[in-house]
Amino acid sequence: MRKIVICICVFFLIGCQTAPEGVVARVFDQDITTDAFQREFDFYETMYKTELKDQWDQLTEEDKNKQNLTIEKGVLEKLILRKLIDRELTNQGISITEKDLQHFKDEKIEALGGQEEFAAFLKSAGIQESLFDDALREEYSLGLLKDAFAQTHELSDKELEKVFEEHKEKFYKYSIRLILVDTKDEAEEIYQSFRPFEELAILHSKDVLSATEGGKIENYHLGDREKALDEAVQAMEPKGKARIIEGEEGYYILHLDEKQEDFSSLKEDVYRSAIHRDFEKYIETIRAKAEVKVFKKFAGK
Repeated sequence: MRKIVICICVFFLIGCQTAPEGVVARVFDQDITTDAFQREFDFYETMYKTELKDQWDQLTEEDKNKQNLTIEKGVLEKLILRKLIDRELTNQGISITEKDLQHFKDEKIEALGGQEEFAAFLKSAGIQESLFDDALREEYSLGLLKDAFAQTHELSDKELEKVFEEHKEKFYKYSIRLILVDTKDEAEEIYQSFRPFEELAILHSKDVLSATEGGKIENYHLGDREKALDEAVQAMEPKGKARIIEGEEGYYILHLDEKQEDFSSLKEDVYRSAIHRDFEKYIETIRAKAEVKVFKKFAGK
């Protein structure tokens, strides 16, 4: 009887402990602070309101509270996963230096076009640089953990072939060139031209993204564009004659340069997809086994 009373008391003390000041959750022995949570929440709330624009003001208070509750829970889960990823890297003896992070950040800034463009990006998106740095660290950490996972996670050819057979069309890959115009007459006139296809694409195609590349689209997958293009690339043979295709957006002059629809040529793509799938399961397992104590009371705003 005495043992039962002691157990009940211990349970009561653990279950009713007050939340540590300035802490919204604890992941094993690592705290998620109120400041860190609020900074992240404010950003996502602002981003959501910006996307909705005038629609946000038209929501009822109940709907606003529901949306804020969804954001709160999503932000907390994001911060929990950050702690778990850091813990897993530490357990595997993988360290991250400030030099590594700075190099990763420099690459991102360069990809944006330089320091001035980076500053303009932060301003237009309403992002504090510290938040940008946190997101970069998360991306870099996750990449390191995924690389470590891939090095020890073995997948046989038989397993990969099974993945391929289950999702064939998802992996099919094509290299195409196209020119998109409004009318069939325009398409036929351009089709009869002897000028280089790349030049014609730059001059006439209203598909801006491909036109800047002379009409070329590498790694075209089924579903990337409209159904008419998907059906055409599957029916055409590489290096054959161009075709005029009628689509929802106009008329396409379409060349098929390369077609990859067999396992052997797509094996690397299948492998990356399978690794990504299994890595997500691995992260889900880590999350399910984690010791997480949430102190925050969710009620929305």
